[in-house]
Formats: sequence, C-alpha cells, structure tokens
Amino acid sequence: MAYITETDIRLYLTEAQISTIKRANETSPIDHLANAMRSAEGYVKDRLSYKYDIEAEYAKTGSDRNPTLLEVLARIAVRKALMAFDMVDRNGNREADYEEAKEQLERIEKGAMLSDVLPKNTPDSSKTIQWGYTEKLDPIY
Repeated sequence: MAYITETDIRLYLTEAQISTIKRANETSPIDHLANAMRSAEGYVKDRLSYKYDIEAEYAKTGSDRNPTLLEVLARIAVRKALMAFDMVDRNGNREADYEEAKEQLERIEKGAMLSDVLPKNTPDSSKTIQWGYTEKLDPIY
C-alpha cells in the first residue's frame, strides 16, 4: 500500500488535469499518476532514510500519516505528473509548489522540521543507511 494516495494528489490538481492524466492511461500502459507518486516516495526516501526510518513512516495509513510529509510528497508528485503533459498546477504554475516542497524537504532533512515526529534510524538498525545528501538526487526529473 502506498503512503500517498490519489485522494491526496487530488487536492493539488483540477478535475480537468486528472481527466487528462487518466485519459492518457486509456491509450497507454503508463499510469502517470501512480508513477509520479512512486517517484516522489522514492525521492523523499532517498533524501531522508539516512536519518529517519522512512519505511516505518511509509507503513502508516489514513490519519496516522504525517500531513506535512504528505504535502511534500504530493507537491513533488504533482510536478512529475504535470510535466508528462506539459501542464501547470491549479495556481497556474508548476515550479513554485515544487520549490516550496524541496525547501520543506531540506528543512526535514536538516532536522529543523518534523524531527520530533518522524521515527529516527537507530545505530543498531540493520538497514543500509545513506549518509548525507548528494547532488545526484537533485533534480529528480
């Protein structure tokens, strides 16, 4: 089960945009919305998993999910979905929401935001921990 859902994404897209994305799926095996959501989840996981137990956070569902992290994921996913069709977001742009999401993600990564909410990785964790941020992760498209 995905952490972010289509319902979460619909807060940032118009019905016409959703319709365009869905209509494209009828003629193509590519599900652009699902791909965009997976891409956003992967990007955020790559950026934060060295510090936070993102797998534990992603296991949450419904109202247990963190609304700020959902917002960041949705904004990144929306940009990815809209880029496939060269569309702009509900407010008539594409980059402003994405840039704000990246800034929020950077604050989370630095521990200035959500550090008391997201589960931290522990030193005895058996997970492979990626230490730090690399330029290779940005931009995501």
